[in-house]
Amino acid sequence: MPACAQAIHDEYLNDIYKSARHPSLLDRAKAWEHARETATLPLSANDDAELDAWLMSLPVELEHIPRPVVTDLDGNHVEHEPHHLLPSPRLKRILVTKRSSERLPKSQARDRKDRAVRIAYRRSAVTSATHPLTGPLAKQTTPDPANANTPSQTLSSTPSKSRKGGRPKKSRARLIANWNEAGDLSRLDYVNRAGALWGKPFAWTLNISPDVEKVANDDARGALNYLARRVRLHLDRQPALRDERLLSWMVIETTNAGRPHLHGAVFTDNPELLPSIREALTKAGGVWNSKAGHGYQTDLGPQRHLDDWSAYPLKRQGRTRRHLREAAGLPADTPVQIATWSRELIPDAKRLLAEERRKIGRT
Repeated sequence: MPACAQAIHDEYLNDIYKSARHPSLLDRAKAWEHARETATLPLSANDDAELDAWLMSLPVELEHIPRPVVTDLDGNHVEHEPHHLLPSPRLKRILVTKRSSERLPKSQARDRKDRAVRIAYRRSAVTSATHPLTGPLAKQTTPDPANANTPSQTLSSTPSKSRKGGRPKKSRARLIANWNEAGDLSRLDYVNRAGALWGKPFAWTLNISPDVEKVANDDARGALNYLARRVRLHLDRQPALRDERLLSWMVIETTNAGRPHLHGAVFTDNPELLPSIREALTKAGGVWNSKAGHGYQTDLGPQRHLDDWSAYPLKRQGRTRRHLREAAGLPADTPVQIATWSRELIPDAKRLLAEERRKIGRT
């Protein structure tokens, strides 16, 4: 049976199944289906032999079906154009919704507020461990050991009051952002602390030569991507570092004049590797022609405070992104990456953030 007749026949069976309300119609449809499956010859469309012969003679391939006559506006005959030469229609809008990113970063203002909450919590934890409360106040702030579920009572605690009209006041307390919602400032904080679990943290700063700066700005994957690959290449070329897996992070920052430089950290328990790391960073920065500032091209030393060094390179994120867009000739709304870190540090960073987020609670 031709494909077109088979499609009409199947559609007819479906319509009968859907609209069958009488037992005879349903039995008739089942008989048709059984005959179609068991018959060796194609079934007849109806009782008219001439109509059956005409249906069987129809071409199966669409290319052999005669096309209608097409005329122009003046009534003249126009030949058909092949389908493969016809221009494909363009969609005016994208029909498929773009997949949303897993990361939903909050504003930089919230990122700074979360950092202030973390710093206050860490300082209070250190103070309470160093100088525990003594005297009458300690007894009043200590929970009753007989009932551990009873919250502690303090002198400053006051009962909450509802607003006028009996509606309770809505609390504005919230948790600090999780990993998916956190910005670069919060993420880099926990990445730096995660690196300290792998080795002693060392901080470094690298000034970039004008030649390297020009190549980085012209790179299609971004200035930070090029500089990170360049630093990793020179670290791998050092003989003393070939068998070492150095975990690190780096951030690109620009001066008021728009000159980029790098801040970063490397984690190692072997101090003998520091000369090789310094040499690799100096080569990655390019040839420094100025004799006056040659000694200041690379700075490498131990981190004195984890919280301060992870926040220092991100003090002017907006300015850095604006300068990088202007140097690369990108539109003003183009996202620019300014921070990167080793993948091995991410699991520990996520764990540290989740633990401290749970301890801090809503603030």
